[in-house]
Amino acid sequence: MYTIAICEDEIIWQDKIKEMLNDLQKKIKISLKIDTYTSGEELLKEDFNQYDILLLDIQMKGVSGVEIAKSIRKVNENIQIVFLTALESSWAEGYAVKAYRYLLKPIQIEEFHETMIGLIEAIKKNKNCIIIKSDGEIKRIQIAQIKYLAIEARKVIIHTWDETYKTTISLSEWNEKLKGFGFSNPHTSYLVNLKYVKHLDREKIILTDNEIIYVSQRKYKKFKEEFVNYIDNIK
Repeated sequence: MYTIAICEDEIIWQDKIKEMLNDLQKKIKISLKIDTYTSGEELLKEDFNQYDILLLDIQMKGVSGVEIAKSIRKVNENIQIVFLTALESSWAEGYAVKAYRYLLKPIQIEEFHETMIGLIEAIKKNKNCIIIKSDGEIKRIQIAQIKYLAIEARKVIIHTWDETYKTTISLSEWNEKLKGFGFSNPHTSYLVNLKYVKHLDREKIILTDNEIIYVSQRKYKKFKEEFVNYIDNIK
């Protein structure tokens, strides 16, 4: 099941989007839980972390959709945000909050379904997990939650958004396990999730939470190429 929030102050558009989502459930045989909100303020009062996808109108009364998205991104990097807008001029603002896509009103059902199918495929990939043994316990970790892995005191430490995990699996083995999930080596002691890189230069990487990871000169060129390729393939 995928959980979706529609934040739209026009009831006619709420109903239209729900109708298109219900059509999509039948079309590709998936299960969706759909909640609706008429304002961004209403959404922020609820547990928005429960949602996989947020369909967010930009031009709402009160706080704009972009401002709501900024508030959400302060605490949640994983909700996939699709902006709904009647104004093409507002599209540039989406880069700051990592919006998946914009849909221009009036929304066409073919474009809507195409967007949602692509998004659901991306979420499936993000929900992939690894299972590790850490400090004598079996742990299940979502790959999308991993910021980076680092060699520390002959162990590999997995750094996620919530905590760290110590493993005896080598970094080279982790390179193989995480191949295809958007990770790259800026240094022989690090493996970084490219989705959390917000700055790169020849000396360092700055992650989206402002943590700094240093880059080796020998690895810089390849890491930069892989990062640019990752950015180019984001929809």
